[in-house]
Amino acid sequence: MVGGAFQVSLTFGVSLGLLAIGLRFSERVSGYLNLAHTLTLGVGMVATVTVSYAFGSQPYFAVPVAFVVAGSFNAIIYHVFFRRMEKRRSPEALIGLMGLGLVLVGKNALSIITGPMRRLFDSPLWCGPATISVSNMHLHFRDPSGLIIKPSVIAAFIVLGLVLSGLLYLEKTSSGIIIRAVSENEGLSVVLGVNPVKVKALAWFIAGGLGGVAGTFYPYVSKGYFGRSSTYVVLPVFAAAMLFESDRPWITALSGLFVGMLNISLIDWGQSIIGVWVGEYQFVLPLKLLAMGMIRKSMRASPRAQ
Repeated sequence: MVGGAFQVSLTFGVSLGLLAIGLRFSERVSGYLNLAHTLTLGVGMVATVTVSYAFGSQPYFAVPVAFVVAGSFNAIIYHVFFRRMEKRRSPEALIGLMGLGLVLVGKNALSIITGPMRRLFDSPLWCGPATISVSNMHLHFRDPSGLIIKPSVIAAFIVLGLVLSGLLYLEKTSSGIIIRAVSENEGLSVVLGVNPVKVKALAWFIAGGLGGVAGTFYPYVSKGYFGRSSTYVVLPVFAAAMLFESDRPWITALSGLFVGMLNISLIDWGQSIIGVWVGEYQFVLPLKLLAMGMIRKSMRASPRAQ
């Protein structure tokens, strides 16, 4: 097999890229970051393991279902919580706190359903005993052995290519024009007869769907906990989204690949050279990259010195 760790880092980078593209897409239309965005990763895992168990197929064949389920979940989250805060003209900081609260509640809810799903779907995709405790229960997707290139890596890049092509096509359609109109001037779009609520719901559906697809591939990389993984990827995803802060999906995808590959590679080398404890500090790199992106953003936003 060619570079097992390298292929894992590629799949992780694609997962981060999909999540980061969705995060930037919803922010572009709504005007604020959805801090609960990574919950779609766990929802995508739930949909994936359900489909894989039902049809006995490789998990990556569940991508369409994961997209629709996680996208619908994200659109509902927008209507139930964030739309109400928009109506009240809540400050961005308060909206951020709402998203943070949803992450904590959603993480626990996803963890709670792990036990029943483990007992309902007794599948080799699971690792850990079918007990009430969920501390050791997680998904672990495996590729067929003996292949030079893992099928999951090929599938991940095919999906990423389709996503980028689809978003590029969307930009050139009337729907893309409407989305840009709402993101640039919501008030003017209303005058022109556009319903911004429906446009934002569509954007959140697409963003959530991309997160769900990332949930399909994430257990190929690491232990797939429904709840815990949704919080683990927060820093890497935000680092990938903010590092170059571009509205162009392909740049965000490259940023996700860069962050993911660098993160996995440094952890792999660090654990083999220094010790396994290096993995406990895996949050340091994405935190630094996120700080770099935030600093660059603030420098661009500040007026130039006279």
